[in-house]
Amino acid sequence: MHNKWVTSCFVRVALILSSVLLHAEEDGFAGRAGSYLKMGIGADLMAMGGEGVAWVKDAHVTYSNPAGLVFLEKKSISATLVSMALDRRVQFVGFALPLGQGNARKPGQLQGGFALGWLSSGVDQIDGRDFNGIHTDNFSFGEHTFFFSFALKPSSIVGIGFSGKLHYSRIPGLIEDGSALSATGFGFDVGMLIRPHPTIQAGLCIRDMRSKYTWDSKKYYEQYYSEGGSQSYDVFPRTLAVGIVWQPIHLASLNLNVQKIDAMDVVETSKVAFTLMRYAGGIQLNLHPAAVIRFGYQEKGLTFGGGTRFQMFHQLVGLNYAFVSDPIAPRGNHVFSWTLQF
Repeated sequence: MHNKWVTSCFVRVALILSSVLLHAEEDGFAGRAGSYLKMGIGADLMAMGGEGVAWVKDAHVTYSNPAGLVFLEKKSISATLVSMALDRRVQFVGFALPLGQGNARKPGQLQGGFALGWLSSGVDQIDGRDFNGIHTDNFSFGEHTFFFSFALKPSSIVGIGFSGKLHYSRIPGLIEDGSALSATGFGFDVGMLIRPHPTIQAGLCIRDMRSKYTWDSKKYYEQYYSEGGSQSYDVFPRTLAVGIVWQPIHLASLNLNVQKIDAMDVVETSKVAFTLMRYAGGIQLNLHPAAVIRFGYQEKGLTFGGGTRFQMFHQLVGLNYAFVSDPIAPRGNHVFSWTLQF
């Protein structure tokens, strides 16, 4: 029993440290729940600094600002894989469906959008060892968020959107029978997007409102004690994001963003422990109808990437890549995105 308890403690410590390392680039939030939701998603946005609250191109908009769904012209399926050092990973898959858009819309028909998405992060190949240093198993740590997004277009230039977010975290190998200790939670995002001119878009989004993990450690402590354990909460930092996209000429688009991130200590009182301001921006240059390059800046350094679009079976396919520096890890992050519009 003692060796099992020690092994369980070693596994728990290793998984917690791995989670911190996974999000180490998020200054001030590495030890906070939901840090993976602050990393950004989509190779086009990652190449332009990692944020794009007013950038509307495909299904990644359900992550950045659900209000952008009303300005999508086609249905889209999007996927992103972030390759990180030290066996870390982040991935996203999403589907977006605009409603009542295009020339076929009937007078008075509702305009809006709907989207589903899944964002996951984790660490693989964690070397588990017992008290004697003998290898026991390889473990993995994972966190997941499922998006359910809706948007409406009350006027021709304004979109408003809402995302419900179901959170799930799993720490394997902590229970004596080999099962995992897990936590769930729910939160939501609200956003607005305004297009006052065909060349200008401005957006605002409040993310992770009421988001938290709810942990119940009773099953874990019952392995070693006659009683014990309790229910506890890990509150996600809340983000207010504001951004603007300006396309002064057809060949270039400018993307500028500001984030205000509040780390919450108590769910009931919404007490703010501390606040962090983040600034990011970038530019996209259209070199050719089928090729673009992108450059960006974030507080950790420069970002860059590119992409291409082409027709396949009469459908539009987009491939994008971004490189994002990571001052903590041995190498930077490689971001790959794929989009199908139909």
